[in-house]
Amino acid sequence: MGVIISKYSPAALLLCAAVAPGPAAVHGFLPPSLRHMETCRRSAAHAMIPVDDASTERLAPPDLPAELIDSSYAKGATDESRAAGSGSNENVPFASEEAGAVDNYPPFNEPGNPLRGSDAAANNFFGRLIDGAPAGALGSFAADARARLTTTAPEAGYPSWSSDALREQMSTSQNDVAWGAEDGRFGLPVPRQRGEAWRTWNLGEWVNGPAYAGGCPDGAVLALDGDGTARTESALRAAGVDADSAGTHEARLVYVDGRYCPALSRPSGVCFSAHGDGEVPHGDLFERLPDGFTDGLAYESGMGEDDKGVADLSGPDHNVGVATERHANNRQMGTGCWAALNTARAGCAAVVDVPDGVEVEKPISVVFAYTDADGDADGAAYPPRLFVVAGKGARVRVQQRYVDLSLRPPGAVRPPRLSNGYTQVYVGAGGSVTHDYVDETGGTVVAGVESRDDALRTEEATRPGARDSHLECIDAHCRGKDSLYVATVASVGGAARSRVCLSVTMLLEGARGEINGIVLAGGTQRSEMRTVLHHIGEKTESRQKQKNMVGGRATAVFKGRIRVEQDAQLTNSEQLARTLLLSDRSRAWAVPSLEIIADDVKCAHGATISDLSEEEMFYMRSRGINALTARNLLMYAFVNEIVMGMGPGLEGSEKDGLKERIGRKLERIVPKQDRAIKGEFQSS
Repeated sequence: MGVIISKYSPAALLLCAAVAPGPAAVHGFLPPSLRHMETCRRSAAHAMIPVDDASTERLAPPDLPAELIDSSYAKGATDESRAAGSGSNENVPFASEEAGAVDNYPPFNEPGNPLRGSDAAANNFFGRLIDGAPAGALGSFAADARARLTTTAPEAGYPSWSSDALREQMSTSQNDVAWGAEDGRFGLPVPRQRGEAWRTWNLGEWVNGPAYAGGCPDGAVLALDGDGTARTESALRAAGVDADSAGTHEARLVYVDGRYCPALSRPSGVCFSAHGDGEVPHGDLFERLPDGFTDGLAYESGMGEDDKGVADLSGPDHNVGVATERHANNRQMGTGCWAALNTARAGCAAVVDVPDGVEVEKPISVVFAYTDADGDADGAAYPPRLFVVAGKGARVRVQQRYVDLSLRPPGAVRPPRLSNGYTQVYVGAGGSVTHDYVDETGGTVVAGVESRDDALRTEEATRPGARDSHLECIDAHCRGKDSLYVATVASVGGAARSRVCLSVTMLLEGARGEINGIVLAGGTQRSEMRTVLHHIGEKTESRQKQKNMVGGRATAVFKGRIRVEQDAQLTNSEQLARTLLLSDRSRAWAVPSLEIIADDVKCAHGATISDLSEEEMFYMRSRGINALTARNLLMYAFVNEIVMGMGPGLEGSEKDGLKERIGRKLERIVPKQDRAIKGEFQSS
């Protein structure tokens, strides 16, 4: 039997270990680059070997106040033993059998710990967003979120992991310092280039760009006079928002540059704008953070186990552990700090609260609009917030939109902006929430940047949207039995950077989640779509269909994770991501993943990356259709399946509405000439 092994593949290294007589021979067989890594690994592992067979326990840093020392530290340690064990390579034995392995890696959460250049810049970038932000108007919610961000918390270490081998492996990982809170400045991890959540984001370029130091204008309510109302209504209509939506929508809330606009809104009994903590219903749900930083599960009252949290699911051998553990970034989407920042800065929140048994027949529209008004030259950051709660048996459709409003003469230059959105959805037993999410902000990308035409690339680099960033965290929970959440997400704007993170948690039997997504990236955009389908209850189901189209010099990333906990038997889950890579200069990552702890499930996932089919192109060309029109038709058919899921008043037709605007963007990302490399990435 023959085996083909690449030069540095894992299989080659395993083969080396199999044929070599000892570690020295294995080391000598390695190429120089890997030989150095092996030497470092062995040195680190040698330093971790205990001096005797006694079990050891994690020690708190010597300067950590006693009130912050929790169960993850050795409470009975003396000052001498704590000083010896914190940050040193000395091994201090203890009698605890729970800790198991030696854990004397360098301490985190200590002021003054050295940071890499991009990590230090990320700290300064995020710190400016906190320090320069006005106090949020959501009272105690804003104060608690700011305290969570700025108060250093003890790092949990590894006691929640019972596997000695896993603990030893992770303690010598090269990602050890890519945690996000290692220098003690923040209570929640902030972005790190080497962290899994931000690995593809080009963080160094982002945090050294616009500071987004400005905030929302004073006041949470925007009062418009008659002329201002008419001009803004006209701009909304030009952006595809129906100014008179009474016939198509149950209610409408409009926010302009982060402020609620009563003159353009139509609230109802189930839809209103909250401007203080006393106006927000279900406060225990509103204050939750994603990515496991709120550990308790969002069960309906009396329906779940009150003492069970995210960190404990699937028992000691397979749980994900505490969210503040330093390697937690490998399983998170990096949204915890941004959700807390949104709560700390928000001046108001759009609330949809549907009582038990109520069915809302028409969609509810929530519009977050941004103008091209003058502002801080370093840009401004806005915290749009949407909070949706559907009770038992309730049904509602929510259409959430981000649009640009042009209120200045053509050619006027506006400052850059950062939109940091946080959307929460909670669905009760037998309830249903259909969520349509569309981002069209950031203007229009420049066509043809994949060519060597410097003028086109300069035009793309200097357009206003080339300095915009759009972040969105959507955290959905199917709280009760037979609850349903369906999301259709369209990221089709022109912002230089766009990142949508969507998590759906199915807590009880019969809960279902569905995600349909489309990402269009052109010019020099960098767009990401990250999703988590989390199955906790028995007989839960999920479906995901993701389509990405990348042209120009753009980069698109899809990372979809399905996790099935040990108690989630009889789960049925499917995930498929399809990506069209249209030019030689564009890039795409598609990373679907499964984490299955249960043993009686039906799960499948897959990903494809291709160009448009040459056979389909030939078929259309042979019938008299020119190449550009044929490409446009095939591209439109590719995305139309997702767009058709949008509700009335939003989808429109090929001549108006969202379909027409997507068609215009497709024309700007389709390449103007044939690929330089033929035969690669072709679909069959």
